[in-house]
Amino acid sequence: MDKFTEVDEKLMSLLVKQDDFLVRALQNSQVAGLPPIEVSPAQGQFLYLLTKLSGAKRVLEIGTLAGYSTLFFAKGLRNEANSEIVTLEYDPQIAKVAQKNFEGSPYQEKIRLMVGEAKNSLAELVQENVEPFDIIFIDADKASNPLYLDYSLQLAKNGSLIIADNIIREGEILNEHSSDERVLGIQEYLEKIAAEPSLESVAIATIGIKGIDGFSLSIVTK
Repeated sequence: MDKFTEVDEKLMSLLVKQDDFLVRALQNSQVAGLPPIEVSPAQGQFLYLLTKLSGAKRVLEIGTLAGYSTLFFAKGLRNEANSEIVTLEYDPQIAKVAQKNFEGSPYQEKIRLMVGEAKNSLAELVQENVEPFDIIFIDADKASNPLYLDYSLQLAKNGSLIIADNIIREGEILNEHSSDERVLGIQEYLEKIAAEPSLESVAIATIGIKGIDGFSLSIVTK
């Protein structure tokens, strides 16, 4: 175990006390054979605290997997009858695992799971003219990040937060000759948030049990 992983695990053992439904969500994901690409417990706790700190009542999550991060968001939502997290998952079989995890939590009624291609679900939300989201979390296929940003801006309001995960990729974003669609998508995404006049943004690199990675955080100022 390298020192950074050891430090990360030490901090998590001290500061992240996971609810039983979160532990079960990880277990169900492992039993189902899903890849271990969900946020770390510390990252999930960060998303929970950010949701709670901002007083968010509406969250949009692009990329559900087994719903581990979804449940952190749901836990942090403002305690109001109309609080909701809408989460988008492409794969119907993976969505079944997520739904099981939602049903095993206290927040099932606050979660709307949409199954299908994210671009189609996002277009549907725009067409529905839904109430804008307070937080939008982009954590799906990285090649589509620029498209997801376009939709996110349509579904946001002044003061909304847009978070994109996995933007460092062990430093591959520095590779100007990359042919990896995931890297290219992230590079374009970062360029777009830098150029977008309605966004104020920052990116933070992280190191720990997920390797060298990071996230971007943007606030909408339109």
